[in-house]
Amino acid sequence: MSIEFTMWRISPATYAQAVAAGELGPDHVAENLRVGKEWDVLARILADGPVPVPVTGPARAVAGGEVLPEDLPDYGGTRVLSPALVREVAAQLSALGDTDIEDRYRTLDFTGSYGARNGVHTRPVEQYVAAFREVRDFYAAAAEAGDAMAVWLG
Repeated sequence: MSIEFTMWRISPATYAQAVAAGELGPDHVAENLRVGKEWDVLARILADGPVPVPVTGPARAVAGGEVLPEDLPDYGGTRVLSPALVREVAAQLSALGDTDIEDRYRTLDFTGSYGARNGVHTRPVEQYVAAFREVRDFYAAAAEAGDAMAVWLG
C-alpha cells in the first residue's frame, strides 16, 4: 500500500470553478509534494488524536475542506479550502510549534495509521516536524497571497 499527499495553492477563481464543476482543473499557483507519506500521521498529530469527522482545527490543513465529488476519489479524494478557510487554518498552524508536534508524536496512539505497529511509530519524529513545517509554510504563503488551497489524499 502506498499513500501520498499533494497540496496546491489555487486562485480564488480556480477555487470557485472547482466547486462549481466538482473537480479541480489544471490551473494552480504552486504545488507541494514534499509531505508524501507523512500525511496520515501528521493529520492525527494536528488533530491531537483521532481526526474528527467533520474535520476541525488545524487537521483541516491535511484532511479538511470540501470534497470534489467528480475528482480523483482515492483515499480521501481531492478537497478544496476557500481563501477564508485557508487564512483560518494558517493561523491555527502558526500557533503550533515544533515542540507541540514532537510532544504529540510521542504521546498519541497511532493505531490504524499508516506505518504504525501497536499504536506506535518508529520513524523519527523529525520527519513529522519537517512535514508540519512544509504544511504550515505552504498555508502561510497561500493565506498571505489570498489564495485558496486544494489537497489530494491518495
